[in-house]
Amino acid sequence: MERVFELIDKQHAAFLARYPEADKQWHELLDAGPVGETPLHLCFLLGLKEVGKALQKRHYNTPELLSVPYENDLRVWRQTSVLSTDEDDGGLYTGQTVLHIAVAQEDIDLCKWLLDR
Repeated sequence: MERVFELIDKQHAAFLARYPEADKQWHELLDAGPVGETPLHLCFLLGLKEVGKALQKRHYNTPELLSVPYENDLRVWRQTSVLSTDEDDGGLYTGQTVLHIAVAQEDIDLCKWLLDR
């Protein structure tokens, strides 16, 4: 698990170098992956709860950061012209937070843990 955090810490440092004001907890400046996900979303989507909890303590340690929604997961398909810009069904995960993911997975303990933060 330490190697995962080394990679995430490296990405986070590069992000802060590009957006120094993000250090002030401006969640809208967080880098999202190609389909709108953050590392935190991926941890909980893949069932890596303990990694996600550790990541939250390290990099998503405010309610605002923990509540960052999934960006538009169809963006990459529109940019590559696989989908036209006229088509918009909202995407599969667009707007979802890690709490949405926990609810969809019916994980009551994770929901409680997230709400406590």
